[in-house]
Amino acid sequence: MPTLTVSKVELMANPPASYDAAGTAGIINIQLKRELTKGMNGTLSAGTGYGKYEKAWAGLNLNYNLGKVSFYTRLNTGHYNSYNRLTMEREIRDSLYRSVNFWHPITKSVNVVAGADYFISKQHTVGFMVKGYTSPQDVLTTSNSVNYDVPGNPIGNVQMHNPRDVTSHNYSLNVNYKFDIDTTGRSLTFDSDFVRYRNAADELFTNQFFGQTVVSENALEELQSFSDADVRIFALKLDYVHPLANNWKAETGWKSSWVRNDADIRFERREEDRWLNDVRRTNHFLYDENINAGYVSLSKKVSKALSLKAGLRAEQTISEGNSLTLKNVANRNYWRFFPSVFVGYTPSEDHQFSTSYSRRISRPNYRSLNPFTFYSDPYTGLLGNPFLQPSFSNSFMVSYSFKSFQVLSISYLQEKDFVMEVVTQNDDTKESISTPKNLSRARSLSFSSGGTLPVRKWWNANLQVQGSLNKVTTPVQGEQYNQEQFSWDLSTDHNFILPKNFSVQYSAYYSSPSVSGLFRNKASYLMSIGGKKTFLDGRATVSLKLNDIFDTARFRAHLRYANVNMYWQNEWESRRLNLTLDYKFGNSKIKTARSRRTGTSDEENRVSK
Repeated sequence: MPTLTVSKVELMANPPASYDAAGTAGIINIQLKRELTKGMNGTLSAGTGYGKYEKAWAGLNLNYNLGKVSFYTRLNTGHYNSYNRLTMEREIRDSLYRSVNFWHPITKSVNVVAGADYFISKQHTVGFMVKGYTSPQDVLTTSNSVNYDVPGNPIGNVQMHNPRDVTSHNYSLNVNYKFDIDTTGRSLTFDSDFVRYRNAADELFTNQFFGQTVVSENALEELQSFSDADVRIFALKLDYVHPLANNWKAETGWKSSWVRNDADIRFERREEDRWLNDVRRTNHFLYDENINAGYVSLSKKVSKALSLKAGLRAEQTISEGNSLTLKNVANRNYWRFFPSVFVGYTPSEDHQFSTSYSRRISRPNYRSLNPFTFYSDPYTGLLGNPFLQPSFSNSFMVSYSFKSFQVLSISYLQEKDFVMEVVTQNDDTKESISTPKNLSRARSLSFSSGGTLPVRKWWNANLQVQGSLNKVTTPVQGEQYNQEQFSWDLSTDHNFILPKNFSVQYSAYYSSPSVSGLFRNKASYLMSIGGKKTFLDGRATVSLKLNDIFDTARFRAHLRYANVNMYWQNEWESRRLNLTLDYKFGNSKIKTARSRRTGTSDEENRVSK
């Protein structure tokens, strides 16, 4: 968006009480100006890329301002041919099991956003927004699992062939009303949202056993599945701001959301010439959830340099998970309170000090609550857990910035009952089932520093460094598990401005070995380079970028506890060459869209796509 339309950008490590208390990450809040300039503007973009396979995309961003009414629409479409390779090695007794799963999706997507704001008067504004997304996908998943004896000789293997047709689409509607009551800053904002996600898939599994079979007595196993997942979300939200005397300001609000998740999966096994229901894998799961929240906060501008803000948010969660197939019902009904405190001190324009505290909640995503097993290969599955509890965290942060450079930020995060995948291994069947479970406690003490460094007029550099001491303490499968690791990350971006509107960008990233729950992650790193040229008085830009030059990006991790000794290596199409063309047209002073938040962002983040 044009920089002239941006009023302020807020980086909130610990968001205040007016935001959902969900998650442990921060929020970037972009506030836009209201421009009265009439006319139209927009951006056309198109690109193509190649890694292991081809990609192509195009988009249109259009804004039209009539003064009283402002319209906007965004249309994006793409074709993405990609892959993912997962290698797993499992030591089971005196044998080694090594499997390579290759996931090859071909996706065609269309994404549309359209809306309008009607400025009834200086005090009243009404807006609506509709969004739609569709993504048909053809997927081929293959797997080869080999069993090795102690000398390292292969003694059996299983090959899986799994073609799948997937149709994913969602749409949403938002209606917004804002009443600027007076010139003191009193305002009332109301949002109503409806969102629907739909995902359907037809799959065929063919498992061919060679040598020593461990899952089936037959040399050939054929399965087919039909799944349909339907998520509906409805939310109402009201926010009120009221300035008080002596530079005090009060804020209060309410939000209610209702979620209905209907997940139906049917598996059938081929027996001779007939397809019979596979009760081991078939399941119909319903999940209903209602969250009611209210908050109040007070802030005060003590002086030109010192500002204070404190808030309290209360959230009630009522939910029911019902596996119709297993006749398993899990109910929840609880209230929780989430306080937050913020202190900012700015003695001069160049120096900023801040400190904050907040308590937050992380609720399980909807699919993880489904108490059934989804198999990715004959030996590996994902099992939902309807008895998952939410996790709670306390976060403290202190930071100091000089101009645009964050000199030092220190934070402490403590999580209780945090959710992490726990693998249970059956040494007899050789199956490894991953289930999300609540682990006891995780703590993290982190520091970070970084920002923009104007090395030369033609050379801008951005440097970020972060270090963390992470510790996990929890019982796992009847044994006490303790894990502690210091890790650090380094990222750098450089922009070199060349003559004739050329520029070159270089970026690099390194992450040291670390721990995440029960996983011990190995180091990862990558480097990227690109070039860009603007022409037609800055309206057109063509860019070429090679991402992950040396194809080094990997996720690699070990799991070691109880009878589990596993190694993961996940690879994706990280090295890609992308060519992109952008063209701006119309009046660049026109505002792109009114700045506002919908009421379903937290619930939508929990939908497993």
